[in-house]
Amino acid sequence: MRIHHGLVGLLILAWAGSAHAQANPDNEPSSPPPSGGEFEPVDETDETEALAPTPAPQPAPLENADDGAAEPAGGTEMTVPRDHQVPAAAPKLLIGGFAQPQFRLRQNDDVAQEDEDGFTLRRTRLTVAAAQPGELISFYFALEAEFSPEFQLLDAVISGISDLPAGGRLKVDLGQIRPPMSQQLLISAAEMQFVERAMLTHIPPARQLGASLQVNVPTIPWLEVSAAVFNGEGRNQIQNIDEQFMYVGRVAFRPVGHLERPTESALGKDQISIAGSAAYLNSDIDSEGKSVWLGADAFASWNGISGYVEYIWRKTEFDSNVAQVDYNGNGINLQAGYLLPLPGSLFRKFEVAARFEEFDRNDAIPIEVPGDTNQSLRSYVLGLSYYHSEHDVKAQLAFTHTTEVEDIDRGLMDATFDNDTVLFQLTYRLK
Repeated sequence: MRIHHGLVGLLILAWAGSAHAQANPDNEPSSPPPSGGEFEPVDETDETEALAPTPAPQPAPLENADDGAAEPAGGTEMTVPRDHQVPAAAPKLLIGGFAQPQFRLRQNDDVAQEDEDGFTLRRTRLTVAAAQPGELISFYFALEAEFSPEFQLLDAVISGISDLPAGGRLKVDLGQIRPPMSQQLLISAAEMQFVERAMLTHIPPARQLGASLQVNVPTIPWLEVSAAVFNGEGRNQIQNIDEQFMYVGRVAFRPVGHLERPTESALGKDQISIAGSAAYLNSDIDSEGKSVWLGADAFASWNGISGYVEYIWRKTEFDSNVAQVDYNGNGINLQAGYLLPLPGSLFRKFEVAARFEEFDRNDAIPIEVPGDTNQSLRSYVLGLSYYHSEHDVKAQLAFTHTTEVEDIDRGLMDATFDNDTVLFQLTYRLK
């Protein structure tokens, strides 16, 4: 009987010791791990949940899907699973957009069209960005749509970005994207130094379906090479009707800020970029013909000063059996700005800027009336911007004086017209 009570007491003490051990899981194990610090593999059972790694840190918010791979917050350790594979961070979804209400005053002319004064909603954009960072490659999705004056899809792209040895980087885009041609068209409309883009942006190819490859060369990552192929059918054309492709290439020398996104003004980090680009399309559609584009651009920003110059040239030829005339088009844009070093909270909040541009869409076909879309023009623009929160919240004012380089129409009549313009625009961007 005494032996029986003794056994019961031992069982009670053993049970208490077991409970105490479970309540203190941080106790050191009774035996060390295998030599070399490696863990033994475990079976795929429910017990693996107790061995699961701590969640990876969330990626930093993206401003844009082209910004590059998001880096996890520093200082957070991750428990390595027994197979030594670190899981990717959870996807991050960001919904944003921007609006640009505008007020315009323009000289009235008895002949030229579109000279009405008044308010307009120049742009109303919705943007969606998602990121799935990984060890070898990070994936991104970006969508941008316009709602003013009617809905149209602008960008819908899936991107993959991977770091290469010796400071290099590889980026692949697939979807409806911007061809890597004009510096002006590679920058968001929310980040322009002036209210409107330069006129030369009517010459290079616009967004369309295709794929692009961009490489910052290892060891010399300031050398950026881009190559792309597109359907050549234009925006929101989901089929390649003539089964021909447009080819685009761009080479940029970026000794300063080589991994920064292209921008205007000197609000961000200093940049220096000199680039050349080319594109080719041989369409089987008679009305399009064969086109070649050549372009060059340069941008620099330093200590509140920025400057940018770009030239685009296009040549289009048609088959002899097509009743159209071969033509050339070209445009040049030069602009510069200075962020004023005003004291206190106004330091580099105001910017004064100036632009000179000349544009000729078609040098072969005479214009029909003043203000024809093919009329050659020369413009001088003065701008004043207030950056409340850089390009996210800003107010911009621009005065444009335009002269007609092509001043005679098809009937040899005077084609000059009054069209000086004052534009005021607010931008609010949520990202």
